[in-house]
Amino acid sequence: MQKRVDAAEPPFPPPHHPTTGQRLADKGRQSRSVLTINGKIETYRRWWYGLQLGSIAPADEILDCNGATITPGVVEMACRVNVSPTSFVKAAAVLDRTAQVKLSGERLRRQVEAAGPRVLEAQRNNTIDVTWHAKDCVEPGDKTWNKTRVYAGCDGVMVPIITATTTNPMTRRK
Repeated sequence: MQKRVDAAEPPFPPPHHPTTGQRLADKGRQSRSVLTINGKIETYRRWWYGLQLGSIAPADEILDCNGATITPGVVEMACRVNVSPTSFVKAAAVLDRTAQVKLSGERLRRQVEAAGPRVLEAQRNNTIDVTWHAKDCVEPGDKTWNKTRVYAGCDGVMVPIITATTTNPMTRRK
């Protein structure tokens, strides 16, 4: 960062309008915080204004192009801790206790639910590696397997399966 010669002089020259070349008006400093896996980072950046251009903060282009206030690392951790808990509030408590990342249950819910469609889209576009597919579960020589679904369960309840070939003595006709 440039050393200040005079306290009234800004450290960087003000930006100019791209078409008119006029100097943009200084609208002061404003804070912006980003939640990272290492904690909350608060930055202060200067805003500039031009009549046809509107308000801009050139530092935002360097800090974060899409204006996200939560980093992808925090979103991943939120999704991972949300796998087991029975509620988003409990998942937020686990995230706070284990990683010291504070999110409300509602904010965690919004982040987790928004991440799902992004992951599915990335899988469809082959931009991330998927460790297995349903077609990998086909037994050799099995012609009856439905190759479009994988059923998984972990609730521990065992229920007998009744199929069309099962004979029930109550429905047997004489």
